[in-house]
Amino acid sequence: MPRLKRLSGAEVVAILVNFGFQVYSQKGSHIKLRRQGIAGK
Repeated sequence: MPRLKRLSGAEVVAILVNFGFQVYSQKGSHIKLRRQGIAGK
């Protein structure tokens, strides 16, 4: 079984942004992401 590729934090955030998440807060290296659903929640 092949090993999984290591991802940096910036790469993970970029992938999640493609899935509809938005960065709404950052303090140092800690980033909070939020995704709004169809109903706006």
